[in-house]
Amino acid sequence: MILIMPLRLLNIAMTLSENKTSSELDDLEAKLDLLIEQYSQVKNENISLKSNQDTLIKEKIELQEKNTIVKARLEEMIARLKTMEQQQ
Repeated sequence: MILIMPLRLLNIAMTLSENKTSSELDDLEAKLDLLIEQYSQVKNENISLKSNQDTLIKEKIELQEKNTIVKARLEEMIARLKTMEQQQ
């Protein structure tokens, strides 16, 4: 009977330890799942932001080209107006 009691205590201690380890592993697994989900969200957001950035860069280039054309046309018009003014 004396030997049985320590073995029971040892079994209880081991069960508690296993439960604690199992609980810790469950907590770790839940945290890892959350981290993976957050990573996926950030990755998708990054892809979206890069796509938006590419679109904005293309729009900027197009606007710069249009601005250059308009500037050149305005300079031509001003030059013609000056010429017409000098001829009068």
